[in-house]
Amino acid sequence: LLIADEPTTALDVTIQAQILDLLAELKRKESLSLLFISHDLNIVRRIADRVCVMQGGEIVEQGPVAEIFANPQHPYTRKLLAAEPTGRPDPVPEGAEEIVRTEGLRVWFPIQRGFLRKTVGHIKAVNAATLSVRAGETLGIVGESGSGKTTLALAIMRLIQAEGPVIYLGQDISRWKAGDLRRLRRDMQIVFQDPFGSLSPRMTAEEIIAEGLGVHGVEPGRNRTEMVAEIMTEVGLDPATMGRYPHEFSGGQRQRIAIARAMILRPRVVVLDEPTSALDMTVQVQIVDLLRDLQRKYGLAYLFISHDLRVVRALSHKIIVMRQGDIVESGTSDKIFERPQTDYTRELMAAAFGG
Repeated sequence: LLIADEPTTALDVTIQAQILDLLAELKRKESLSLLFISHDLNIVRRIADRVCVMQGGEIVEQGPVAEIFANPQHPYTRKLLAAEPTGRPDPVPEGAEEIVRTEGLRVWFPIQRGFLRKTVGHIKAVNAATLSVRAGETLGIVGESGSGKTTLALAIMRLIQAEGPVIYLGQDISRWKAGDLRRLRRDMQIVFQDPFGSLSPRMTAEEIIAEGLGVHGVEPGRNRTEMVAEIMTEVGLDPATMGRYPHEFSGGQRQRIAIARAMILRPRVVVLDEPTSALDMTVQVQIVDLLRDLQRKYGLAYLFISHDLRVVRALSHKIIVMRQGDIVESGTSDKIFERPQTDYTRELMAAAFGG
């Protein structure tokens, strides 16, 4: 018996496909029984023979995969099967201001050897990346693990060293010193992948959300608790729970806390680094809807990093495809999904959607 507990959750689509093929091969060769736990129903449909649907600690429905997917009986099962990010983001307003632009951005990490730490080569994490994102626009960044997606975003935020211009609201911030960057931090925020690891277990929800206010200051005439209550309501949390600790919230609620922590500073650009990958399908849909609502309301520019191409399609206006540090394809979301130009992009689509 092999128990596989969310074995593909943090993996990109091509690696997911390889892991699923490996599990299927092992099951066949070794005559294994496989207990596969997942919130990704497309993967369950692909790998399982039978499926059990659990809610509140109980198995509410079970049976052959084909039967459950074709004719679900329980309302919760029907809800799960209907839970897939759909729709498209609102069109970018005409004449929207450009928020961020890069021109040939490069991130190379030196490889050093010997007693004198002589540089003998480089790990080329990002090569000559040129992109732009406007107010109210989402730029999706996709590619396999190690392709440079997160490194690119961190370089744009000036959290790691890079070469090449980073233009923020018309100013090249690539050479700004730490003191100058401090005032920029309020405008650039990030939401991380793991809603469990990115929140301090020793801080209450109020302390987590308000942490940035301690650095950048509270708006004149406002108090901290009032601002926290307002943003919690906006992201769908009950302000009465602000005294609770992270372990007292569900995974989806924790990610809403992480979003509130970023949004309370009213940023102009937000990096979303795999913000839905650790969440079940129904919560993914809720988070996608929330992100679209916030973008609509505040004209936010998003850099959305994800390996879940269904979520990318629901959120992104434009997409860049990265491979081994290079941008191998870029264009509108419709163009990339309907008419991919490179074999690599087509492989990503096939791994995500089948075919």
